Amino acid sequence: MKIRTLLQISSLSIAMILTSCDYNDDSGQPIDPTPSTFEIIANSEDHTILEQALIDTGLDQILNSGNFTIFAPDDDAFNAIDISSLGNDELTNILLYHVINGNASSTDFANGYIKTNATESYSGDSNFLDIYVNVDGGISLNGVASVSPPDLVASNGTVHVVDSVITLPTVVTLAGSNPSFSNLVTALIQEDLLDILSTNPDTSPAPFTVFAPDDSAFDNFIAEDNGVDTIQQILDLNNLSDILTYHVLPDEGVRSGDISDGVMPTTIQGETFTINVSDEVTITDQNLRNINVTATDFTATNGVVHVLDNILLPTLP
Repeated sequence: MKIRTLLQISSLSIAMILTSCDYNDDSGQPIDPTPSTFEIIANSEDHTILEQALIDTGLDQILNSGNFTIFAPDDDAFNAIDISSLGNDELTNILLYHVINGNASSTDFANGYIKTNATESYSGDSNFLDIYVNVDGGISLNGVASVSPPDLVASNGTVHVVDSVITLPTVVTLAGSNPSFSNLVTALIQEDLLDILSTNPDTSPAPFTVFAPDDSAFDNFIAEDNGVDTIQQILDLNNLSDILTYHVLPDEGVRSGDISDGVMPTTIQGETFTINVSDEVTITDQNLRNINVTATDFTATNGVVHVLDNILLPTLP
């Protein structure tokens, strides 16, 4: 009698355990309780504007069909800008600038550029736009948006909440948000060149190809026998504006795959430099100095940025 009662109790316990499990009625497979990236946004009371924008552009379906990391501006971020005048294509591209492929948690980021799913329009090739991530003291994007909170885990990626809508970048944006270009940006501001380099890609002299010397390039220039011993002495050069514009090619965003040996005209009338392509890309300036290209193809809406390890010099006065 006791054995029979125990068997009855055991059978009842097993049945209760089985019926308490979450199963999909159609397939018999367990239901994943983790929401998708779009569902995290849709379920948030602070992301109603983003939710509606994703629905209006059809990106809600796309975000549920792949594996993505999303930087999600909250309602306060959207209230700080006016998106009502944007066409569907413009809004879609801005939203895609907040989306990168793959699943990246906060610990996966490091200082540097990352390709987003937004694209440029000037080349006809729809190259992906870059965004600069800075992890010094928290995660910031292009120097304008901070991540808080991070790491909302989804079934198909990760959502990071950001406090600003990140606008599409110009070449100035990509340089200005990167601390490694601090000397270059200081020089551009001093010589009133930021407005020119922010020109709309449909207006000459944009789009630009910018060969950008980073801060180590300034140090390498000082280490040469060029008559300057400090960054300030470089900033005090009488022909600094000509030196800076000598690093810019007008009216075409030349990507690394399109670079070949030859003479390239710069934005200075009559001034050129020579590109040399072998195992590495180098540039020979007007003074026969060979400068290395150390990184390529950081893409903005109005051009492309390549990085140099020294400063190019035009014809010296």
